[in-house]
Amino acid sequence: MDSAGAGFVLRLEGGEEFEAAAVVVATGLGAHAYIPQRLRHLAPTGPGPQAPLSHTSQHMDLSRYAGRRVVVVGGGQSALESAALLHEGGADV
Repeated sequence: MDSAGAGFVLRLEGGEEFEAAAVVVATGLGAHAYIPQRLRHLAPTGPGPQAPLSHTSQHMDLSRYAGRRVVVVGGGQSALESAALLHEGGADV
């Protein structure tokens, strides 16, 4: 994942690319807001609800993502729940 203009681009090993304006990291580590080191450069001032990169533990209201493209990084329960809630709220996940 890299910065791309006003957003981000995720490149898969098979060559497929996805662009998003925001990134939600959902590593599934319970109460620990872990952001993988290789993604930290995407939010130089730190992750947060108003930053382009955030952790699921930092969100109480996902409505700000309605109508926007969002990438959820992670495979744990918080990632799955966040992706479902974002989709239900009108985000393109």
